Amino acid sequence: MIEHVSEVIGEKNDEEILPKTRHAIRTAALNGHLRLYGCISKEVDKAAYSSVVTEIPKEYWKSAEINAMATLEFYYDTENPLTNREKYTDGTFGSPIYFYQNIEAYWPDVLKEWPKYG
Repeated sequence: MIEHVSEVIGEKNDEEILPKTRHAIRTAALNGHLRLYGCISKEVDKAAYSSVVTEIPKEYWKSAEINAMATLEFYYDTENPLTNREKYTDGTFGSPIYFYQNIEAYWPDVLKEWPKYG
């Protein structure tokens, strides 16, 4: 999903690891245009996950963002969270959240939001 979206919006990978792409995905999920699924953490701010993949509520994206590790397939199926608390412009972080791992998108939503031409 991340590779497809970055290609469609024309973002090249750099030292910040696709920030516009990750923000676009988060915004689409928050607005209800993109259904995302993942394994939720057992506790707030702890990296121990359910083995069941469930839909991530769109409201979750008000206070969470997709982190850079989500752009690398290596980090899937590990104990590393693929979401973080939102980082504000002053450098502080939002309230503690449940983390998600193994994030997947509903592909028809991806293609509707970011159609690929050519």
